[in-house]
Amino acid sequence: MRRRHLFTTAIVAAAAISSPAWADHTVVYGATAKAYAAAKAHQGPTVHGSSAENNTGVVTLGIDPSGGAAEAGPSSPGATTVHASAYQPGGAGELAFDSSAYAAASLASGQLKATVDNTYANNFGSPFGFADASITDTLYFTNTTDHAIALDISYAFDGMIALGPNMTDQGGRATLYLSGCGSCGDISFANGAGLFSNTMSFNEGGVYAYDSAPQWTFVANPTGVGGTLSATLLVGAGLTSLGIGGRLELDCRGGTDCLFGHTASLGLGPLADGLSYASESGVFLTDTGGGPTGGVPEPGVWALMILGFGGAGTMVRRRRAALA
Repeated sequence: MRRRHLFTTAIVAAAAISSPAWADHTVVYGATAKAYAAAKAHQGPTVHGSSAENNTGVVTLGIDPSGGAAEAGPSSPGATTVHASAYQPGGAGELAFDSSAYAAASLASGQLKATVDNTYANNFGSPFGFADASITDTLYFTNTTDHAIALDISYAFDGMIALGPNMTDQGGRATLYLSGCGSCGDISFANGAGLFSNTMSFNEGGVYAYDSAPQWTFVANPTGVGGTLSATLLVGAGLTSLGIGGRLELDCRGGTDCLFGHTASLGLGPLADGLSYASESGVFLTDTGGGPTGGVPEPGVWALMILGFGGAGTMVRRRRAALA
C-alpha cells in the first residue's frame, strides 16, 4: 500500500467504487472537476470578452468575433482532469492591450491552477480577466478498529500578484470544502468541533482575510502570496463518508497579473493501520507524481497555446515587445 505524507507525493491507491465493501457509504459531494476562464477588454467604449468553461468534461465556449479566442478540454463527459483558457484583445494602435486567462483542475492530483495575464491598462480599468478552478469528491472511509483514527488534511496555495497602474487589492479566494456524513459514521476535527468550509481572500500583500477557527492552522508563505491551511480529523469506527473539495478563484483588473499556475493542492496525511478509503470519482489523489497531469498544461505551455489562437494575439504581443 502506498502512503502519501502531508504535502508529499505518494498516496494510497483508491479502490474501485463498485466494490461491495463501499456499498453502504453515502455520497456527500458528486465527483466534479471544473475550470472557467474569461478574458475581457475595451475596444472603444464597448467591452468585448471571450470565455471557456469545462464542467467535468462538458465544454462551453464563448468567443468574441473581434479577435477573441477560447479553448477547453478534454471534451468527454465525466472527465476528472480539465482545463480552460481564453484570450481577448482590446484597444488599438499604440494603445493596444490584451487579457489572457487560464484555469485547470484535477481530482487525480488534487491540484487547482489559475492565472490571469493582463497587458497594460486604459482609463476604463481594462483589460481584466477571471479564472476559477474547483474540485469536489466524496471519500469513503472504512475504519476496522473500535476507536477513532486521526487523519491530517491540508490545502496549500502559492502565487504572485503584480498590480496594474493605480490598482489596489486585486486578488482572489482559496476555499476548502469539508462536510461529514452524519448518517454513516462520525468525522470531526481533533478538538471535537464540527466540519465547515474555510475561505481565504488574498491580494498582492498576501492573505488579508480568512474564515478561521481554532481547529485550523494557517501558515503563510514567507514570500509571495498564499500559505497552507491544515488540520487533523478524527475518523470514527466503521463506515464513514467525507465530502471534500477545493476552489481557487481569481479576479484581476486594470492590467493586474494574478499568477497561481504553481498550483493549489489538497493533501492527506498517512493512513494509520485499520483505516482505508475509496472515492466517488475512483481517482482522487491517485496521480501525485509531481509532474504535470495529463490534459493540464503548465503555465508556459498554455501561454504559447493562447498565443497560437490567431494572428491578432500574436500581433499584440509583438507590439508589446517592440514598445519595450
